[in-house]
Amino acid sequence: MLKKTEHPHLLEINAFFWLSRLERGGERLTLAAIPDREIEAIAKCGFHYVWLMGVWKRSPAGIKLALENEPLKAEFDRCLPGWKKEDVTGSPYAVYGYELDPRLGTRQDLVALRQRLAKLGIGLFLDLVPNHLAFDHPWTEQEPALFVNGTEAAFRDYPGLFYRTPSGRYLAHGKDPYFTAWNDTVQINIFSWRARAALIAEMLKIAELCDGIRCDMAMLLLTDVFEKNWRPFLDAAQRPKMEFWAEAITAVKAKFPQFMFMAEVYWGLDRKLQELGFEYTYDKTFYDRLKHDPALSIREHLGTEPEYQKKCVRFLENHDEERAAALFGKKKSLAFAAILATAPGMRFFHEGQPEGRVKRTLIHLGREAPEPADPEISEFYLKLFRFAKVETLHAGQWLLLEGGPSSEADATFRNVLAWVWSHGDEKRMVVVNDSAQESRVKVRVPKGFWEAEKIFLYDHLSREVFERSTYEVTRQGLDAALGAWQCRLFEIRTQPIFWGVPNPEPKKSY
Repeated sequence: MLKKTEHPHLLEINAFFWLSRLERGGERLTLAAIPDREIEAIAKCGFHYVWLMGVWKRSPAGIKLALENEPLKAEFDRCLPGWKKEDVTGSPYAVYGYELDPRLGTRQDLVALRQRLAKLGIGLFLDLVPNHLAFDHPWTEQEPALFVNGTEAAFRDYPGLFYRTPSGRYLAHGKDPYFTAWNDTVQINIFSWRARAALIAEMLKIAELCDGIRCDMAMLLLTDVFEKNWRPFLDAAQRPKMEFWAEAITAVKAKFPQFMFMAEVYWGLDRKLQELGFEYTYDKTFYDRLKHDPALSIREHLGTEPEYQKKCVRFLENHDEERAAALFGKKKSLAFAAILATAPGMRFFHEGQPEGRVKRTLIHLGREAPEPADPEISEFYLKLFRFAKVETLHAGQWLLLEGGPSSEADATFRNVLAWVWSHGDEKRMVVVNDSAQESRVKVRVPKGFWEAEKIFLYDHLSREVFERSTYEVTRQGLDAALGAWQCRLFEIRTQPIFWGVPNPEPKKSY
């Protein structure tokens, strides 16, 4: 059984992309062909979980629909010049069946991959798309009552919301209330007890194959949200007394007690889903504040209660968002990466992010355009992962530190974020300048934080060692000057002895 880690690191990998990168000479590979070196590299970076995205059987009709969609084909041209018909795999979020897509191998190949990951201490997350299925899913003919049904009048009055099945029924497409319907999907009626039972049965099947599920658009299944989205087409008497997620999580954990639930969630509903039993919930607020707000806003968000923080899934990019290096630029994206990798919560990384890829990929395609790694970004992430993989940043105590001005006229201290992790005798401090201007700060450390007369700070990025008097640090603060978007990753000891640093010469200032 996998040991559960607090503040874990997760890597999202597109299953089709992973295999396409490994192909040589056009030979099609399966999950069984993933070499040990790939898994070992993931473990070496300190990842606790892999989210293998897009493993389930794709919709044949969805692939046809994608090939007929001219705007989508224009996106294919942009993201993968020279793409071919066989590159179009259809959306992984229009699930035709919760069985491994045959192009990825067999069920046993997936089981074996999970076992290989587990040997190196890595857990496996897979997808659950609970709001909808592929619009040609077999249930649309076998069990149409599981879905939101309409009439010919609704089909006429709500263009694009309903479609007609081969047997003549009118079913709704899956929908987010703020966007047009997803025309390759069919909407599950989560108010139907039969639909709930069928979906929970699928979840139990998935739980046999992995350690957790990432639940797509999980908030759409909340009773109030679902009712608001579909009220004209629901029987008011159907409204269930229990939230679906409370029912489903209870049922799955009764059989798989260690199984984990991660929610993709927006609109400030993450706390609600945590209350219903999710171990982890997307923290879109964190991403938005990094993107738009000054350091003070980020600090305020990170200052909320620890139990909430531990369940937050923080990210800089994923398959839905722009690449971090492209969106923020190199320096800014690295400062944000230091925040991401050392703040509390689940630290979510996207394949290609540690290499500095800037080209966006499309989930409807089975491969991505080749792109060389950025050496500077790659080196930064190697140092960052080495710094963050130690037990201190997972089992330790986290403390958000206050900052003060280095002089009366200098207000740049407000640009700086700082915190420290403590575990036994080891302490690791992170100081980040969240601005494009040079900033100076006196980081305030609580009285009695260190018992020794001197401390030595080793910066894992610059590989410099600095010497400080604990009396001065406690009384006046740790004085730090940082360039635009600069960060410091300090390992702090009471003796100038650091693993991998031969006989450092401590500096008095920086």
